[in-house]
Amino acid sequence: MVAALPEFLLVCETRLDEEDRHHWRFSLETILGQSVVEASDHEPCDLNRLALWSVVRGLEALDGPSCVTMMCSNRYVIHGLRNGLSGWRETRFNWDHFGRMVSIPNADLWRRIDRALDIHQVSTCWLSAAFLSQGRNSARMPESRPAPLDRIRKWLAGQAVADTPTFAVA
Repeated sequence: MVAALPEFLLVCETRLDEEDRHHWRFSLETILGQSVVEASDHEPCDLNRLALWSVVRGLEALDGPSCVTMMCSNRYVIHGLRNGLSGWRETRFNWDHFGRMVSIPNADLWRRIDRALDIHQVSTCWLSAAFLSQGRNSARMPESRPAPLDRIRKWLAGQAVADTPTFAVA
C-alpha cells in the first residue's frame, strides 16, 4: 500500500515597496492552515526573477516528496510552469533567438524548479496580488468574512476529502 503524500499550500508573492525595492515572499502551510515555514527578502532584480526565487525556495523548503498547491500572483511563473517548462527541458533550457540558441531568461531558477517537480506533485493557481494581500491586511475585510486564503484552504480540504482534483496541474 502506497502512503499518501503530505499536502501543502505554497503561496508565492513579489512586490515593490515605497522605496522601489523588490521583495519576494513565500508561505508554506498545511491545507488546514498550519504554518510550516515562511520567508521573505529583497533583492535587486526584476519581479519575474523574484517570483521564481519564491517558488524555488518554497519547493526546496519541503522535507520530502509532497503534494503542493502553489498559488502565485505572477503570470510569468504560472505560464512558464504550464506551457514553457516541458519545451525548455527538451531544449536544455535554450531557445532560438534570431537564429542563435541562447539560454532562456532565468534558466538557472527554471532548472531548480524542474528538479523540484521531479520530487513533488505541484498544482498551480494564479491569483491576483490584490487577492493575496487581503489575507494579510485585516483592515480591508469585515471580521465576519474569512480571509481569502482561509476560504481557499477550506475548499482544498474539502477537495482532499472528496478525493477530486484540485487546480490545473503544471
